[in-house]
Amino acid sequence: MGFVPNIPADAQKVPSRSFHVGGIALEVFGLEDLPVNSKCQVAFFLHGRLQDSAELLPAIWHLKRLGAFECSSDGSRLLLVTFDQRNHGKRVADRERNLAWADGNELHAQDMLSIQTGTASDISLIIDYLESVVFPHGESVATRWTAMGASLGGHATWIAGARDPRITHLVPIIGSPTMYTLLKHRAENAKPPFEFAPPRIPRTLLQTMKRTDPENNVSAFKGKSILVLSGADDKLVNYVNGGSEAFVKKLLSAGVDVKAYNQTGVGHQVSMEMLERTAQFLNTKMPSRL
Repeated sequence: MGFVPNIPADAQKVPSRSFHVGGIALEVFGLEDLPVNSKCQVAFFLHGRLQDSAELLPAIWHLKRLGAFECSSDGSRLLLVTFDQRNHGKRVADRERNLAWADGNELHAQDMLSIQTGTASDISLIIDYLESVVFPHGESVATRWTAMGASLGGHATWIAGARDPRITHLVPIIGSPTMYTLLKHRAENAKPPFEFAPPRIPRTLLQTMKRTDPENNVSAFKGKSILVLSGADDKLVNYVNGGSEAFVKKLLSAGVDVKAYNQTGVGHQVSMEMLERTAQFLNTKMPSRL
């Protein structure tokens, strides 16, 4: 999974400040432009599998260039928060456990789901404490919480949105709202293929998937705004085979504010058009270019 295009060689780094919440190292972007006694929107930006939060910097640079950090319709400004997901970056415990079945990791399904649900829990923990850490004297107030991410981060975005009512805006990019559908398709198309069922897939894991899959909790998304971004040529997390198409239809039938774009000619990557749509979603005053 990659970001397209990359940033120019002479581009300046987007300024950020480092914080810690509950032992999780955070980078917060946008503080340098935030006036005192102002409102802010906070967006968590989650990286993909086998990556770390530093690899999001090209996308963050483009989002800033596209005006995502500028004032929105309620007068607030954007803060973007990144951190390494569990078993990634500085939090690695066992690199082999981030690999897929084809790479020899027989616990691929358990590892994928546990990291995603762990990330969702991390986001909720950070929301609990972020304002008291970043604004200890009440210098600013968060008026909106957004979760967004790519690939593994896109999966975790769906789970975070289903679990925490404070997260009202979601941008899952090349992600899936159902690990059961996504991993079942992978199992059936593995070499050799296998049944996504016991004994290869434990009964207890299937029960956990049923309980945690966002697609089984449509009501949790009512009142939220969602932008789903996918690549039509994505072979890893396809819009149809990954369950996004069916779930978007469910959400629309339930009256949820959800828009989906399945971009032709794009695979498992974050395209420039995806970043432009994300910037528009984050900044409601930004005129539509698409």
